[in-house]
Amino acid sequence: MANDKLLPIKIFQKRVSDERKTEGSGSKTEPRWLLDEDELIARSSEFVDVLSEMIDLFGDRNNEFDFIPSVLSLNIEEDAIAKSHRNKIKEVFNVNRKSNIIGFSRTNDLIVKVDTVDDAASIKANLENLEKYKIAISAINEISNFNPQINVDENELDNSDFSFKISIINYYDYAMNNAISATFEKFCLSESIDVIKILYSPDLIMYKTNSLNIEKLEKLKSFTALESFSFMPRYTASLDGSDMEEEIPIKNPNGDTEYPIVGVLDSGISNIEHLTPWLTENNFSAYPEEYKDKGHGTFVSGVLLYGDSLEGEEHTGLDGCRLFDATVFPNEPIDENELIDNIRDAIQRNNDIKIWNMSLGTNSEADIDSFSDFGIALDSIQEIHNVLICKSAGNCSNFTKNRPISRISKSADSIRSLVVGSIAHKKSAHDISEVNELSPFSRIGHAPAGIIKPELVSYGGNAGINGAGRTVQTGVIIWN
Repeated sequence: MANDKLLPIKIFQKRVSDERKTEGSGSKTEPRWLLDEDELIARSSEFVDVLSEMIDLFGDRNNEFDFIPSVLSLNIEEDAIAKSHRNKIKEVFNVNRKSNIIGFSRTNDLIVKVDTVDDAASIKANLENLEKYKIAISAINEISNFNPQINVDENELDNSDFSFKISIINYYDYAMNNAISATFEKFCLSESIDVIKILYSPDLIMYKTNSLNIEKLEKLKSFTALESFSFMPRYTASLDGSDMEEEIPIKNPNGDTEYPIVGVLDSGISNIEHLTPWLTENNFSAYPEEYKDKGHGTFVSGVLLYGDSLEGEEHTGLDGCRLFDATVFPNEPIDENELIDNIRDAIQRNNDIKIWNMSLGTNSEADIDSFSDFGIALDSIQEIHNVLICKSAGNCSNFTKNRPISRISKSADSIRSLVVGSIAHKKSAHDISEVNELSPFSRIGHAPAGIIKPELVSYGGNAGINGAGRTVQTGVIIWN
C-alpha cells in the first residue's frame, strides 16, 4: 500500500538522433510605440531642455546642499515596463559607471538621481543620440525635474491641530542617506522647525513635525531631497455590529489540545468569563489602564472564538484559539507613526507568535499606483519578524449615496498581509446584498501594481436603505 502513494517519475532526455538544436521561431519586430523620426526629434528636444534646466539648477544651489543629487522623474509608456525595455532606458541614465535608477514613485514613474553637472551633461548627450537610443526615448513619455508631493492645503496649516509627515528621498546609498539626514536635521534646526525621525521601514526616511506655518513649509520645499509632505493620519477604533441580549455557553479549552495563538493587535481584551480561559498568561500594552477602551478588541476576540455560536451557524468550524492581548490602540485618536511603533514593539517582543489579527483600517482609499506608507511599514514588520498579519479590507459608505464601492483602504495595500473582505451572511428586508455576495460596505481591490486584494472573504454583515431613506444594517452579532 505504501508504494501506491509514490508519485511516478518520467524522464525526458535528448534522443541520439537529435543532433540539431531547436530552431528559433518568430522575428524581431520594433515595438508598436516606437516614434517616427519627426516625433523622435521633437521628444528628444523636450528632454534635452529638461536636462539643460537641471544643469542651471545645479549652479543655483545652496552650498550646504551641493552634495545632494538632483532627481528626475520619468513617466514610462505602460507597454514599455518590460525588463528588456527598462534595460534600454538604464543605458541612457546610468552614466559614468553609476547606477542612477533609484526606484519608482508610482507604477509608471521612474526615479533617476543625477549626482553632478557632468552626469547631467552625459545624460543630455545620450538623449541627443537618436539612432542609438531611439527605443529608450520612445519608451519615455515625459521627463521632468522631480518636485515633492505637497499633500496639504496651505490654508489649513495655521489652524490645524494635526501633526505632519515628512518624507526624504532614499538614494539607496547608506553614506549619502546618512549625510542627507544629518543635513536635513541641521537645516530644520536653523529654521526653527521641530522634527523627530520616525521609523516606518528601512526603505522610508521619515520625519514628523507637530506644528508648521506657510512660511516654514516654503522653507521645507527648498530642501533638495524633500520627497513629500502631508498630514499625519490619525486612527480610532469603532464598532459595527448588532448587540446580543441572550447568553451563550462559555467555551473552555480542552486541556489535551494545543491551540494556535492569535495575537490581537487592537484596543485591549476585557477579562470577561467567556474570554478569560483563552487569554495567554502574558500580554502587551502600550498604555496604562486609564487610557484603554477595550470594547473593540473584546468584540474582535468574541467573534474569533464565538462567531459560529453567536450566529447559530457553523461558518468557520473553529474549535478555539489562544488570545494574546496586544493593546496598541488607546481610547483616543492616535497618530499613524505611534500606531506603527506599537505594532512593531508588540510583535518584536513576542516573536514566537506568528499569526496576528488587526481589524483596524483607514477611511482613505489606497492609491491606484503607489503603496501607502502604512502598508509598506506592515510589510517591513512581517518580513523582519516572519509573521502574518490578517487585516480587514476596510469599509466605506458609498452605497448610501448610490456610488460604486471604494477600493481597499490604505494599510490594506500591504503585500504580505492576508487581507479579508466581507460577504453577507443574512438578508433583511432593506438589505442590498444577497447571502454570500459582497457586503455593500466592504471595500474591493485591487492594490497598486494590479496586486489582488483582498485574498479572502468572511461573513461580516449586510446593509441597505429603508423607506425613510435611512441606513439600516444587518450586522454580525456581538456582546452588548
